[in-house]
Amino acid sequence: MNESQKAPRGRSREATRAKLLGAAAEVFAEVGLGEASVERICERAGFTRGAFYSNFASKDEMFLELATVVARERVSAVRARIDELAIDCDVPDVTVIIRALDVVGDD
Repeated sequence: MNESQKAPRGRSREATRAKLLGAAAEVFAEVGLGEASVERICERAGFTRGAFYSNFASKDEMFLELATVVARERVSAVRARIDELAIDCDVPDVTVIIRALDVVGDD
């Protein structure tokens, strides 16, 4: 298999994982981790259990990956906000950091 044949499959796998994670986020928000089933997540994403298990070993593994993605997004948002507020400042003061954390929200 040449490189041009490998690239679409990699993108397809990433798209499948992203769609499963998005569906899981919705289902977890609706019913909680304990009540969310692999079947419900797969149904929401439009995939089979086989697609789920070819991407994740378990629902818990999926949840941890989703939590990691959300945490990274939040950290990036806070860093971007600090950069916006800390003009010409090597070390942002506490008020700048507190204002930056406003982007995180309550969730």
